[in-house]
Amino acid sequence: MIIIPGPASNTLGEAIAHHLGQEPVFISNRIFPDGESYVKLPSDLKGETVVLVQTTAPEPDRKIMQLLFMARTAQDLGAKRIIVVLPYMAYARQDKRFLEGESLSFD
Repeated sequence: MIIIPGPASNTLGEAIAHHLGQEPVFISNRIFPDGESYVKLPSDLKGETVVLVQTTAPEPDRKIMQLLFMARTAQDLGAKRIIVVLPYMAYARQDKRFLEGESLSFD
């Protein structure tokens, strides 16, 4: 099992890994000048169970994209199973419309 903390959850991911007797595997990430995220995972994930730890607040749009990049890259690198630990799930509050025309963020 490989525990990978996301950029928004390094401390929590590290604590989870140590609790499980593992060393966390940190990613490389940065923000480009235009605000887009760059994420690079280790390339030795083939056949592994990968646990991604990433909250989605603050800046939920950015954090969700980072998580999606991490999950897709882990899949592309051959992870056999991907588990996501999501301490806070952004956009989970608006599950019904209170006013006409409101968008549903969680359905």
